[in-house]
Amino acid sequence: MKPTTIAALALAALAASCSSYKNHHVRAEGASDAHFKMFKELVGEWYVVDENGDPDPDSLMLSYELTASGSVVVERVFPGEDYEMLTMYYMDGGNLMLTHYCSVGNQPTMIEMPTDSQRVVVFEFHSGTNMDPAESGHMHSAKFEFLDVDRLRSTWSYWQDGAETGVEVMDVARIEDHEEVGI
Repeated sequence: MKPTTIAALALAALAASCSSYKNHHVRAEGASDAHFKMFKELVGEWYVVDENGDPDPDSLMLSYELTASGSVVVERVFPGEDYEMLTMYYMDGGNLMLTHYCSVGNQPTMIEMPTDSQRVVVFEFHSGTNMDPAESGHMHSAKFEFLDVDRLRSTWSYWQDGAETGVEVMDVARIEDHEEVGI
């Protein structure tokens, strides 16, 4: 084969794999929309809870709010502190995505992965800025278990040098009574 033919075949294979990757991650119609609605329903303030399920007002606080005409959910961890972090949850076409603005200075973006549960949402690393995912420390995956309207468990996986180096599990409860947010 001629070098130009080999190059053309390689480009075609690359384009096909990129197209396949994108289509592989599109959920069944409406699944990601339903999960995004669950994130919208988190609007309010949340505290970590102890083993009895009681909120600890001296522990980590989270807040959730809607922005951009309800098209983005903003999560604030350690609101008002110098090391405050933001995570934005949003739809990209048919995909539920998140971008985590970390206190280490990078911004990993994750895409929702299929699960067998309607109450569990799993995200895996998709891309990132200010980082080399093979070397830089970054949040690499996240799992959210919607236990009920006022209880949430999140599990975040941290990677460094291409491997998982830590896992953070947070059980949180809504501070105030659940209020409908007009979604």
